[in-house]
Amino acid sequence: MKKFLLRFFILLILHLLINNPTDDSLLSAQFLVQGSVLDPFTGELRWILDNMLFHTGMFILFMVSIFSRISQIVDLRTYVIARGGEVAFKCTLVKKTLWEIGKILMAKSLIYLFLFIIEQRVSRFALYDMVSTFLTLSLFSLVFMICQLKGISNKIPLFALIAGNLILQIWSFEIQSLSIVVIASIYWQEAPVIVIAIKALIVLLLSCFMFFTKNVDHMLEVKNND
Repeated sequence: MKKFLLRFFILLILHLLINNPTDDSLLSAQFLVQGSVLDPFTGELRWILDNMLFHTGMFILFMVSIFSRISQIVDLRTYVIARGGEVAFKCTLVKKTLWEIGKILMAKSLIYLFLFIIEQRVSRFALYDMVSTFLTLSLFSLVFMICQLKGISNKIPLFALIAGNLILQIWSFEIQSLSIVVIASIYWQEAPVIVIAIKALIVLLLSCFMFFTKNVDHMLEVKNND
């Protein structure tokens, strides 16, 4: 509970600190997720350094929470595999990861509830954000799990995924197709259903790859040498 409250308050502070030149509090959530701001002269969304840094801080908060949970399960790999085998180990990884993502979504939903109360209205972006956050975090988590199963050191995929997300988020302002690998781009309204469907398909394919690829022996070998 303490970790959840800490995560919630950090997320709340990020929403309060975000650069929002408008009177719409709900836009703070969108600006944070996209690293964007509304240009007062053109009325268009563009990326801005401070909001992008806040976005990166939010993403790091999410990833560290999830990856630390995955690493804890990996540390218990010998026990879990001995008790239930490789499939049970992978199922435990997925179950604990989904639980961690669920707590992140719960924190976000409380913040959206707070914003809804202030503005007295709901937002379409909030629904998209919640679904896309679930799928995007699942996608990144599966990549991290696969790296773990391949025996790659924790730090390498962690920094690579965080840096990759920052680069992809900035590029998404110019390349609409990158909406499928970031939580939300400025083009999220263009084809939200298609983007969500593609993300879900990628998550499904990565899940199949993880479960049908036998790499635990490589992971055990590398981890035991650490």
